[in-house]
Amino acid sequence: MKEDKQTLAVTVEVLNKKLDEIINKQKYLEKELQKNNKAIMQRINKVQEYNEIDDMRCKIISNQLNAILKKLSEINQKMY
Repeated sequence: MKEDKQTLAVTVEVLNKKLDEIINKQKYLEKELQKNNKAIMQRINKVQEYNEIDDMRCKIISNQLNAILKKLSEINQKMY
């Protein structure tokens, strides 16, 4: 019976060590996940800013092209 108690105690100790390892790995993974999430969110914000800037550029270029087309149409009408 004493051997069973010792075997049980050893088994419990091994299980506790394994559980500690698992808990430590989970904590590490959680920290890494948070770090990666933060980096991804920063990249998403940069992409959103870039898209906003790109939209502004497109509007400006569109307005400029429309003005050029209007002038060309006026010149074309005057010529013919």
